[in-house]
Amino acid sequence: MSSNRTWTLILKSVGYLAGVFAFLSLKLQTAHLGSGARIRSGILISGGKNITIGRNVYLGRHVILDASQGSIQIGDGSEIRDNVRIYARKIQIGQTVTVGEGVILNGNITLQDEAWVSRGCDLSGNVFVEKAILGPYTLCAGGPGHDRDPETGAYTRRSSRGSDADAAIRVCGGAWTGARCIILKGVLVAANTVIGAGSVVTKSHPPGSILTGVPARPRIST
Repeated sequence: MSSNRTWTLILKSVGYLAGVFAFLSLKLQTAHLGSGARIRSGILISGGKNITIGRNVYLGRHVILDASQGSIQIGDGSEIRDNVRIYARKIQIGQTVTVGEGVILNGNITLQDEAWVSRGCDLSGNVFVEKAILGPYTLCAGGPGHDRDPETGAYTRRSSRGSDADAAIRVCGGAWTGARCIILKGVLVAANTVIGAGSVVTKSHPPGSILTGVPARPRIST
């Protein structure tokens, strides 16, 4: 019994020291790291001078923060869970935002206070999310498409980081997307909209719509 208690104390001490080391390491690498941050192992940083992290932020295991070509701001009390990858042109994450496991943020992304981005979501290009919920594996395809060479007819992909010319996706407050939705470039998901699982939203609809299907259309009451 005494031996088990000793090992428990040893493991807790090792975990505490690892957390302190991770915190100090990240503080040295970034422009600002607020007090009370909880930092897990395996975090990779690029362009640390362009990264600011607020107070009481949680960063999970194997998170990638790449601000080598942009900037990243993470607000107080936000939670960035395991295996999140952030490639910034300009990434702004507000206060008490949750970014779930395996999420990819790539480009010019704003997540306002209390937004919830569930596991496996992929947001690229220009995307603005208010206090809304993105269900698991939602894809916001707000990035650049493909240019066609006028002589050869071949398609070439433009930069995944996005540009100001790309039409933004905006998800307004109170909206909710089901699992594995796709929202295309230039779409406004209006306030209190509900999007059914697996739907593909190709155009904007009025507030409070319930959208389902491919392409997504308002559900008709019977």
